[in-house]
Amino acid sequence: MKERENADRKKIRFLLELSQLSLEKGEIEQSMRERKEAYNLLKKKFPHDKSVVAMAMMIGASYEKTEQFEEAIPFYSDALENITLETRMVQCEDLRVVLLDRLGQCYKQTGDPVAAEKHFKQAIEAYDQLKGKLALSSDSDLEASILSKLDEDILNVFLHYTVLLTVLRRPDDATQTRRRLATIARGSPQLRGQVARINRQVDDYIALEKIREERKLVETKVDEESDFV
Repeated sequence: MKERENADRKKIRFLLELSQLSLEKGEIEQSMRERKEAYNLLKKKFPHDKSVVAMAMMIGASYEKTEQFEEAIPFYSDALENITLETRMVQCEDLRVVLLDRLGQCYKQTGDPVAAEKHFKQAIEAYDQLKGKLALSSDSDLEASILSKLDEDILNVFLHYTVLLTVLRRPDDATQTRRRLATIARGSPQLRGQVARINRQVDDYIALEKIREERKLVETKVDEESDFV
């Protein structure tokens, strides 16, 4: 039994190594096929191993990096479904926040703002619920780095949500969301000195998104005009 398990793990590692070699050669599609083969084997042979979550996130991120957002969504969703394989509460909920944020961004990029907003709201709700539990907990052993990461991850959610609301021309909602972002930053010992930088980052991100939207409109107009040529 142990030998079979070792053989399966060795095959998974081999497939991941092959995937990396393919990537280095510029064979992106082959690399993704090998990663997915490794992932399917991992899920089949070791369904209760929390590396299932990590590998699904890795594949989702690889697709997102190459702007294949629709392909990324199933893997991020799979990771979310298996998130309880991470048994440490704070780490589990932080992963939930990250995954919901990535799903929100992917849905936004595929032109589904309703689904994007739903996932951003779920991420914020998960963060608020965890903060409520931590406030009632007597556990003071949590590392500051873990809590700092949680705050940084939720700031990303608020940043992306603010941009979405701005693009959707909902200025009041965007202002409220941005205000919450600043409040969290000020309340975090690790982030309170960076509020001005974070606000500049929001402005830069919104400006960049507006440029992207304007470019899309121009490209759409050109395509429509070419249809009549």
